Amino acid sequence: LLDDIDFPWGTERKTAWNNKYQELVEFKKNHGHLRAEYRSSLYVWQEVQRRKRSGTGGCIPHTDEQIRLLDDIDFQWDMLDQWNDKYQELVEFKKKHGHLRAEYRSSLYVWQEVQRRKRSGTGGYIPLTDEQIRLLDDIDFPWGTERKTAWNNKYQELVEFKKNHGHLRAEYRSSLFLWQEVQRRKRSGTGG
Repeated sequence: LLDDIDFPWGTERKTAWNNKYQELVEFKKNHGHLRAEYRSSLYVWQEVQRRKRSGTGGCIPHTDEQIRLLDDIDFQWDMLDQWNDKYQELVEFKKKHGHLRAEYRSSLYVWQEVQRRKRSGTGGYIPLTDEQIRLLDDIDFPWGTERKTAWNNKYQELVEFKKNHGHLRAEYRSSLFLWQEVQRRKRSGTGG
């Protein structure tokens, strides 16, 4: 009787899960890892899988088969493992390049920005642990204070320039001239 009225037996959920799992397998094949873009549907799906495994968030638990399938592709159940992997990637980057300035908007650049927000308590992120801060400090992670220090140094240079010359007209295209131009653009909201 239930079949006569198209009762949903739950197979749709299983099919949806299998489809998303296949998407994750393809993602790994194409990218060599499982770190989907933050807040993408695949990223959110992975978060749900972690909650299902931990029994949090009111999610229906995994079947043994689902756990096995995720384990087969080295799914990271613990986000701390994922943090450690990205940290190791950063360490390798520094060894290779001698600095921590990743390409703008690359996954490593974005990860570093997130670590700064986590430390400062902004952006709604879970704060870094003391151990994570120590690990980042050990590799001279740039927390952002260098920008403030550089700005203050340039400001002091400008103060000295005015004291010595009686004006603020630095030589055209000098670093002090260019710094002043950046300050003007920042104030006007046209970049910088």
